[in-house]
Amino acid sequence: MATENEIDVKSLKRPLLAIIRLRSENKERRDLAGVLTPYYRVTLDPINLSPSQEFIRFGDTHGDELMGFRPTEDIVVEEVIGEYESQPPRITHQGGPQISLVPSQLTKAAA
Repeated sequence: MATENEIDVKSLKRPLLAIIRLRSENKERRDLAGVLTPYYRVTLDPINLSPSQEFIRFGDTHGDELMGFRPTEDIVVEEVIGEYESQPPRITHQGGPQISLVPSQLTKAAA
């Protein structure tokens, strides 16, 4: 159950560009250079929810820093960067063309 400061991933209406962390990860996780990196930039898209809504898929949108399915209960949205006005561009993982994020497709997050 989401607290009043959290976004319930299962109730998304439109795709969001967001900074998230995973409840299951140690907050002291570091990258190969030793830099503290417990946060990820991802697109939260309701179209990527599993039929049971227990999982959400990442990695199909340019710039996602996670790939694959993650349990929705594991996602903590720290900040919404913006909301897509239309469906975000998809990446093909079979060597298709790289798609760049078009800034005009995002709206500024409400302060």
